[in-house]
Amino acid sequence: MNLICRLQIAPARSVRGALKRIKRMPSTISAVALALASFLAWAPPAAAIDTTDYVPFVARAVCTNIPGSSCAGTLTLPTNKVTVLEYVSVACDKLAPGDRLAGLSFGLITQGVQGYHFLQLPVAASIGDAPVQGAGTGQVVRLYADPNTQITVSAAAYPGEGTASLVRCTFSFSGQQSPVLLP
Repeated sequence: MNLICRLQIAPARSVRGALKRIKRMPSTISAVALALASFLAWAPPAAAIDTTDYVPFVARAVCTNIPGSSCAGTLTLPTNKVTVLEYVSVACDKLAPGDRLAGLSFGLITQGVQGYHFLQLPVAASIGDAPVQGAGTGQVVRLYADPNTQITVSAAAYPGEGTASLVRCTFSFSGQQSPVLLP
């Protein structure tokens, strides 16, 4: 118990000790050096700061279904760049009255692992009440895609009353890409 008490008091003692040393220092330079050393002990290590010169990235993947089924599409990323996705949006059109969107998703590979991500459905489209012009949604994300990855997109639509319609969904991805990676 005594050891724990001493460990809790140790930081307070070191601060008091530092203040006493500053008062006894003959020059201002020493005081600045001690203050700088205290700041550097607090600052995060340089490895935690990402200094990569990313460039803007925008791409689209379109999927069109066969009436009565879901649609799928792909987008291939460059072989020599890491892609950071920051925003994903989807716009689906050609929805017939009563058609319902049941799922909007995309998949990508990060660190060699395939991951699938689902987007929030537009409420009107999920209950079969989408406007004739279509429905859209968007979402902020932070996903890292491996070089030479294919982003897969899919949208599931169920027919309302009558026949199923041909639904087309355009997935838009924006974010940043690293400069060319050296082999």
